Formats: sequence, C-alpha cells, structure tokens
Amino acid sequence: MMLYGRLIDLRNYCSFHLQKIALNRGLLDGHSDYCKFIILARGRSGSNFLRGLLNSHSGVITFGELFRFCDSIGWEFPEYDRYLQSRNLISLMQKDPCKFLETDVFRKFQKGILAVGFKIFYYHAQEDPRKNVWTYLKNRKDLKIIHLKRNNTLRVIFSLKKASKTNKWTNTTGEIEEDFTVPLDYEECRQAFIWAQEVKKNMISSLRLITRSTSFTRIYRKTI
Repeated sequence: MMLYGRLIDLRNYCSFHLQKIALNRGLLDGHSDYCKFIILARGRSGSNFLRGLLNSHSGVITFGELFRFCDSIGWEFPEYDRYLQSRNLISLMQKDPCKFLETDVFRKFQKGILAVGFKIFYYHAQEDPRKNVWTYLKNRKDLKIIHLKRNNTLRVIFSLKKASKTNKWTNTTGEIEEDFTVPLDYEECRQAFIWAQEVKKNMISSLRLITRSTSFTRIYRKTI
C-alpha cells in the first residue's frame, strides 16, 4: 500500500508539472490575459473569508500569503504546497520575487481562468531583496488591488486570542461561529494598539507605493 501511494503521488507530481510546462511552451491552449489582482490587508481582517468567496468561482485562483515566510511559499493550495516548494523555487522567491511572480504566479493558465491573485499584508516582504516586490506591484499597470480593512483594533485582538485558543485560524465559508469569551490583559491590549499604529504606518507606505497607477477597491471588514 505504501508503494502504491508513492506511485500515485509520483503520477500526480508529473501530471501537475507537465501541465505547467505544456502551458508555458504553448503545447496546451492557455493564456495570461486574465485579471491580475492582490488582496492587501493585515492579519485577522477577514482575508481568508474573502479568499474563500473568490475561490468559489471556478474561473478565479486566489493564492494565500505568498510572502509570509522566507523559507516557504504560502500557496495555500494543496497541490501547490506539495509540488511547488522546491529549494530552487523558494530561492527564486527569496532572491528575485519579481521573476517568481512572473514565472510562477502570473503565468499562463488554461483558457477558463478569468482572474489570478494572492494575499499580501502590509508587513510582508520588508527585507532586501524581497521588498522589491512592492516596486514590482506598483509598476504593474494592469494590477487590481482589493484593500481589505478592519478598523476595530479591539476586535482584531479578540479574533487573534480566539484563534489561538481554539486553533482555528481560518473561516473561508463564513459559517456562524459559537460565542466565545476570552480575558484581555490591559498591558497586552496596550502593546497591541501600539503595534496596530506601526501596522498603519506600513499600510500607508505600502499604499503610496502601489496605488498611484493601479485600479483600487477598498472593502471594510464589517461589510463582508
């Protein structure tokens, strides 16, 4: 059974990469003339729910937090997480994030794909050379931006504490969750509010970089 499982995994691996190669080389009918977008946000703002809504459409691919970690790629799709985490690709994401986006994110997809995007938070990719991704996003004239905000910092703190207690970090379906009570320490809240101001500074910097020449939509957390 173990050997059979490995053979199935090898078949799936080959199928996944062969399709990608065939699309890039024009052997399969693909295109890159789809809508390209990002979800710009911060943690606990409802980005996973929004991502779930977008991915419920068969013509939309919304990747996760691609630049959340330095040593892995946050695809948040099972096949991608399994088959597109090679050392070479991770190295490309670290050293040349712009090329990574061109060759592996905004690449050719099958004709039925209408839009491709990913999540990026204000505080992602702040170190060299990964921070070059912000300039790349600014320079893409065809990029659409969904700016997702949650202004109530106290609710953000509560959401973080709740997720930590329940170990449930995502809700992509919008299902109603049970009432939950958590104690909030004064000093912890004070530090969180200070951190929220730092996040806001990063947000302003990020927006200045990429909103001047791109299509921009702002969504507030309470509206979804």
